[in-house]
Amino acid sequence: MVSGDDASETSLEARTQAFLAEFFNRGQELVRDLIHENEALRSRLNALQASADPTSEVVERLRKQVSELEAECERMRRLAGSVERESGGYRQRLEELEVAHYHLASRQVSAEQLRRSGSLEEVLRSTTEILLNLVGVGRFRILGIDHERGVLFELRTEGRAADGEDDHNEIPLDGESPAAAAAQRTVPWTPPAGMSLRLDETLAVPLVGGDRALGVVELVRFLPQKTDFTDHDLALLELISSESGAAMDAAWTRAHAPEVSFSRHRVEELLG
Repeated sequence: MVSGDDASETSLEARTQAFLAEFFNRGQELVRDLIHENEALRSRLNALQASADPTSEVVERLRKQVSELEAECERMRRLAGSVERESGGYRQRLEELEVAHYHLASRQVSAEQLRRSGSLEEVLRSTTEILLNLVGVGRFRILGIDHERGVLFELRTEGRAADGEDDHNEIPLDGESPAAAAAQRTVPWTPPAGMSLRLDETLAVPLVGGDRALGVVELVRFLPQKTDFTDHDLALLELISSESGAAMDAAWTRAHAPEVSFSRHRVEELLG
């Protein structure tokens, strides 16, 4: 994964943006290739089902939806292959199903990748990959919440700041910024009903673990070729809000057998 922050020269930054743009455009093709490796995917799911680790409601729901779509896709393939003259409608439906299948499977893979993250660093890396490669965010920050000190602090930043963009190291929890408001959430983010989200506005998504937010993802700027939010984007952000937050909580608990407060200096200690 190439970070925009690593680009110190204009030419390197341009190559980085070109790489991210190409990766985003090819995202559907890449995940479809993964889906077509069906035996490997099913083997992994069977292994997860056999493990003692309880399956989250999100992953279980996605598994069921993917299985149902696979069955309908297979039925449509048979119909399209056996009816030469009237296969147009079947083929169109098959294409629609395969796009829906890609969207569901990409969310399923994302959720399971987050659930398998064993450390806080792995959670941050997986969340970053989903935002860059599947949602198409060109610039964002992942912020941790230090409830003891009443501030949000940077855990990871992707993409170079544009002129005039604020890039504060810490944000007060009692402020009026979108990130501070998101940090007060006690339940995962869901797309606002009846509200149109715009790409040119900063969007803050809380990362909720248990009954409190442990972090916030601040979406600042999207890749140039992205024109609007889709239902798939919103579903991925909803998944990140719940699954990244739960994964952060689990990683923190594993790292500290006795209960330790989630605070900036302890997080930075853990990340090295």
